[in-house]
Amino acid sequence: MTNLLRLFKDTYVDSVVQLGGMRAMREVAGVRWASAVMATPANVEALQAEGMHASDLANAGANDFCLAVRADSAEYAEQALDAGTAAIFTSREPTTERAGQHIRSVRQAVAAQRGSNVAVISVPGEYAGLAAFQALSAGLHVLLFSDNVPVEKEIALKSYARSKGLLVMGPGAGTAMLTGTCLGFANVVTPCLETAVASGGAYGARSRRPDAFGRRADRPGRGRFHRPGRGDPRAHPRDRRRRSPGRGGA
Repeated sequence: MTNLLRLFKDTYVDSVVQLGGMRAMREVAGVRWASAVMATPANVEALQAEGMHASDLANAGANDFCLAVRADSAEYAEQALDAGTAAIFTSREPTTERAGQHIRSVRQAVAAQRGSNVAVISVPGEYAGLAAFQALSAGLHVLLFSDNVPVEKEIALKSYARSKGLLVMGPGAGTAMLTGTCLGFANVVTPCLETAVASGGAYGARSRRPDAFGRRADRPGRGRFHRPGRGDPRAHPRDRRRRSPGRGGA
């Protein structure tokens, strides 16, 4: 059995892309376990618990990205790391029409892609609140994929969004479906033949719960147009009274 790790210094990869890289590595023959994470202290500890060598992580920091794999042989492990690298960094290559653009802010992104109305935010939790406020200020609804956002900041975000007639899904919103478009990840459902109002929607405190509700509601064949995930129930007074943290409804 071989454990290998590949570290990319000063490289940020968001959680959605990390999942794609991890999936690519796990599909390689002979791979027993694989992970794609930012080298935060908690993740470094978890990697060491999986058998990664402490020396390989000695210089790793929270702004570094790493791929880790356990495989039946060194050859399989290298193949998996190559597959993960290709999956992640190929997806980061700019398209021809945007190759010359360097987007550094939400405002620049909106200017480069006019007509956008939803921002998907997947950055470390300490920066997520600021990015979400910027998106709301630009008139965008927000799917906040990031977690580790303080409850107080979440309440402030949602209060601000409400004052502007906008929706904040998250933090920790890993899945949503809006007018048939999947954000994050989502299950395939039957295309809806009715209007969003007639068809209905699901709205829950944890995004995977409305996703599960959507799958069940889809069984008769009606389809779902809207399936947003709301985020942390601790930020909602009714949920604090009626549900324990992590429990939601649709």
